Amino acid sequence: MATLVLTSCDSLLNVDSERYVFPEEHVINSTADALYGTNGLFLQLSKLADRYVLLGELRGDLMDITKNARPDMKALHNFTYTTDNFLIDTRDYYAIINNCNYIINNIDTTIIQHAENILYREYAATKAIRAWTYMQLALNFGSVNTTKSLF
Repeated sequence: MATLVLTSCDSLLNVDSERYVFPEEHVINSTADALYGTNGLFLQLSKLADRYVLLGELRGDLMDITKNARPDMKALHNFTYTTDNFLIDTRDYYAIINNCNYIINNIDTTIIQHAENILYREYAATKAIRAWTYMQLALNFGSVNTTKSLF
């Protein structure tokens, strides 16, 4: 009985697996993969949305603060903010740019079905999102560090 149980567990002790993908081997070659990637970009953009609106409007004349406003918002409105203010953190912008670069580098735009390049729309949308993000960094912070990486 012990021999039967121990031989059946032999495959559980094997640590070699073929179920992994290295980043340099991953190619986005299906519409599902491309849509998942662009949906991830839109999720990151939605995390940036509140801060983006506050950053633009609190520094302009279109919005005013109340006495109950957070100290970070008051400091931004009065132009007395410091680098630890969460509203001027650029990490989320660069995270979007890094993910756009990953999609652009790994998407296969040569796949054609029914005389249509099926991944080109996601490729173009990703390039547009990256360009918009660079533009927002330049407008809001004055300069863009093109060599900055989160990793």
